[in-house]
Amino acid sequence: MRIEVKVALLDAQGERFMGAGPMWLLEGIRQTGSIRQAALAMGMSYAKAHRLLGRLEQALGVRLLTRRIGGAEHGGAGLTPEGIEFLERYTRVCQALQARARDEEEAFGRFCGELASRQAPLALGASQGEGRG
Repeated sequence: MRIEVKVALLDAQGERFMGAGPMWLLEGIRQTGSIRQAALAMGMSYAKAHRLLGRLEQALGVRLLTRRIGGAEHGGAGLTPEGIEFLERYTRVCQALQARARDEEEAFGRFCGELASRQAPLALGASQGEGRG
């Protein structure tokens, strides 16, 4: 048995704007200095990455990225100090919640084992009311 935790940030309307995808995208931009390269590494189109990042910045009300226009020196992107702090804190929250889930998973697994030992094993296909008609 496994407990799985997925962390997402929702706006006031309940719309998701931050989760694993945007987190990986921000980390990719941090490592590569490029929205395009980070998106490509994830199998995501540049247009989708750009939309995700715009939605994220809009929802937070803060600029997370610096952007350099292309040309002879080639463009690029990086995280602002606020972007770095946001990514690091979001990552810590995810790690803390996942660690807590692992702790609970162990305890819950023991409980389920104890619970199952209280009764005779459930026969496959036997459920309440089955076969009655």
